[in-house]
Amino acid sequence: MRPRLRWFVAALVVVLVVVGTGLWRHQRARAPVTDPPITGELHVPSVYWPEGRGTGRWDRDPWVIALRHAQVLRAAANNQGDYSSELLAEAFSVELLRRDARDTAQSADPAYYMPGPRPFVVLEVRSHADTAHVRVCSAWSWTTTEEEYVSQLDEFRSGSGSDVTWELERRADGTRRVVDVTFTGDMYDRCPIAGAVVGYFDPAPPYGEPLDAVLGPDGRVVEPRSVRERLLDSFARPLEEEP
Repeated sequence: MRPRLRWFVAALVVVLVVVGTGLWRHQRARAPVTDPPITGELHVPSVYWPEGRGTGRWDRDPWVIALRHAQVLRAAANNQGDYSSELLAEAFSVELLRRDARDTAQSADPAYYMPGPRPFVVLEVRSHADTAHVRVCSAWSWTTTEEEYVSQLDEFRSGSGSDVTWELERRADGTRRVVDVTFTGDMYDRCPIAGAVVGYFDPAPPYGEPLDAVLGPDGRVVEPRSVRERLLDSFARPLEEEP
């Protein structure tokens, strides 16, 4: 075999191996997988991922992995109305937990349940030594009071979501936690949601049932905002959005 032909054959073999490995990893990533439940003060049901936990370029990034894990805990806390778990304190800042607890208390009867962790597509990861900003396209409509309105997998083949950025930090012990979330641009900006990683709790939440009480990160019952507070908030937001 001529040297040039041997070089061509060798290069072709390398290309086929690389492409084949990539396709194998892609199919493996899209294969259904179920995460086991987490038992403790915060009970996290099993999570069934019909198409795996993701196939994007950032899905093995430790910041993205930490964000996905935090979203599973966040959804479980919402469905139980309990934000006092140590697991949550390790995954989120106290400020974020307080905000989520108040939002949950506001819609406790009827309760708005999360079918699973809120789906999102990673758009960008900007990380430094101990901080990161993960920009995602997040599902806009995900919580529901009735099982018949649970978003199905096909609904994430197209459509749009919210463009938001999660801020994370790495603590002295090496663990990562979510400290804040903001709209990347305007709160009404939309982004393509196609390809979002979707997971469902098994068993599903008790749709239709109210939450008796919502506990904040300090273990105390969180009261929903009064009508006056909600009105003041609705007036304040447009002012905050003005340049």
